[in-house]
Amino acid sequence: MSTPVPWSCCGPGSSEPACSVSLKKHPSALKLETMHKIGLSLYLALLVPILIGCAKTPSGGDRAGEEPQAVEIDQIDPVTSGGNQQAVLSLHKKYLAADTCTFGLTLTNRLEDKITNIAFRFAAYVKGDVFYQDVMRNFFEIDPGDGQYREIGFPKISCDEVSYLEITDPGRCTLGELKRLSSQPGDCIRHVYIAETPYVKLVRKCQGTAADSAEDTLRDVIRDLTRNDYHCS
Repeated sequence: MSTPVPWSCCGPGSSEPACSVSLKKHPSALKLETMHKIGLSLYLALLVPILIGCAKTPSGGDRAGEEPQAVEIDQIDPVTSGGNQQAVLSLHKKYLAADTCTFGLTLTNRLEDKITNIAFRFAAYVKGDVFYQDVMRNFFEIDPGDGQYREIGFPKISCDEVSYLEITDPGRCTLGELKRLSSQPGDCIRHVYIAETPYVKLVRKCQGTAADSAEDTLRDVIRDLTRNDYHCS
């Protein structure tokens, strides 16, 4: 058996016979290398399916194997006429998405003048007459005959849980004979016809002076009883 020669003596052109032996891999080294190759193959076999599965997972936090829920939208054509030379507010769309009940509304300008700005406050009531939440939406720059679409959303509630929406105005509008940015609450909504909708009950709260409040309340009761929309005069 030849004695291994140190690596330094086995250079190029070396005539030492032991160099040919020492340059060969030991059987234990070959076995270790084979085990490494097998381990790498197993690792890749496990990793590749995981990477493919991640690539197929939809974005947005959906779990693997789960189909994203489709949003069911109830929708009709907006009402664009009604009232007596008034703008028409029509609620004609509803859907539930991300645990938020959303209603779609269109305001159509049936006035003779441009609607520069008008704001509405929508208050949702549940369980009959329990206030839930209110949101405010503005409509801007609507020429006569044109319409504008807006959406209002109420989070963590289904649309079927909304008993009714109360609609008021905060007294900020520029339209028709109201040529100022600020007016009294109730002045703007008097120029708006609120169309009936099959999706939710709409209650317009007529605001004004204390002398008008009792009369407005009576008119609201009459409107609810007849199911016809009454407009503050």
